[in-house]
Amino acid sequence: MEKPLRILAVCGMGVGTSMILKTQAEKALKALETKANVELADISTAKGLAIHADIVVTSDELAERIGEINTPVVKVSNFMDLEGMIAGLRAAISEIEN
Repeated sequence: MEKPLRILAVCGMGVGTSMILKTQAEKALKALETKANVELADISTAKGLAIHADIVVTSDELAERIGEINTPVVKVSNFMDLEGMIAGLRAAISEIEN
């Protein structure tokens, strides 16, 4: 069985926005038929946790604050745009596989 991806949903405080990101990411992953565990994180701990994640999902503004990491980052501008989340995760998954 294929190991599930580890996805990190990052927001400023690790509570509200990251929960929306997590929910949208889980819907997108279901549409992509991809198994993954989506974890929540605040921006202050995200950089340390990101090195162990396969993909990071966050807002455009916070992506810059995470800094230089080797993990693909899906930047989300509209948290309710499921199609955008699907496209972003599809591209990140493709990057990991290649």
